[in-house]
Amino acid sequence: MKQRSLGHLPATWARQDALLFVWPGTGFEDTDAARRSMAELIRTVAADQPVLLVCGDHERRADAERALGATADVEWLELPVGSSLMRLFGPQTVLMGDQPHLLAFQSRAGALGPWSPLERHFSQQLHGCGRLRPDIRISRLNFELSPAAVETNGDDSLLMHRGSIPERIGTPRPMEAMLTSFFRHRHVLWLEADGPSGDASGGRVDLLARFVGRQCIAHVDDPALATEIAALRDPDDRPFQRLALPRPERPVAAADGSPLPASYTQFLVTNERVIVPAFADPADEPARRLLADAFPEREVISLDARALTTPLGALHVLGLPLVEGMLQPAGD
Repeated sequence: MKQRSLGHLPATWARQDALLFVWPGTGFEDTDAARRSMAELIRTVAADQPVLLVCGDHERRADAERALGATADVEWLELPVGSSLMRLFGPQTVLMGDQPHLLAFQSRAGALGPWSPLERHFSQQLHGCGRLRPDIRISRLNFELSPAAVETNGDDSLLMHRGSIPERIGTPRPMEAMLTSFFRHRHVLWLEADGPSGDASGGRVDLLARFVGRQCIAHVDDPALATEIAALRDPDDRPFQRLALPRPERPVAAADGSPLPASYTQFLVTNERVIVPAFADPADEPARRLLADAFPEREVISLDARALTTPLGALHVLGLPLVEGMLQPAGD
């Protein structure tokens, strides 16, 4: 069946009805530490806007309630799911004019292995949970792609990494044709550099670069990456401004010694704040200040993300935004 264009992807700074999180179950080296850090993250977000917190079962909900205490503006969703890396398997929002809808991706397996059926069917579970407006529809991409593999400035441009191209498609040109026929973005920008630690080997552009404005791209401070981004042009042949974020001075590693993608591009944007991952590193504060300059209308804060950093990312992969107009009022 021919896929129908659903419009455009919202920028990361688009207004949100809520942020969606999954209470940690598996996937973190130190689950107790991850839950403490997740509780801090949720309390920080819920101080300014609603949070929908998914708990896969009654036991996980009880654990979350103990950790969070009397946190305001947290609503519970008991949907079957295992992983907390919501942005890697959850749905993407697409806008047809001002009307939001859901787009379910065929999510790619990552460094932690293939997704379980719970993650693969989560988008449909969310769509049917009763909290979304009844006129919200859900569509599905018929090729494999992770939502975190696509960055947009909310306008004409998409930013992607060549490693995200499914093997059966192979090269950027047919991928661009598919994307521009499906979305109302007419310009696809490609990165090829994998970063200082091979962070984008799975095609995850968000580990390397993020839009922080319609004409500005924040990126890991890496020479090959900087050269590629300096060469990018918008549809009117204008260069993008660049914001080079430092790399942590001290390596962040898993228990077995393997490097983890500790990147300040894993910041999380809410309606009022930008939450920047911190790694107890001298580069934490310089990175926060740079992002504060990029988001002058928001409070930019740091949050210790060491316990929440996995081979697939940190803060950005944990929160899935439900944009304005997505939720029906609670109790309806």
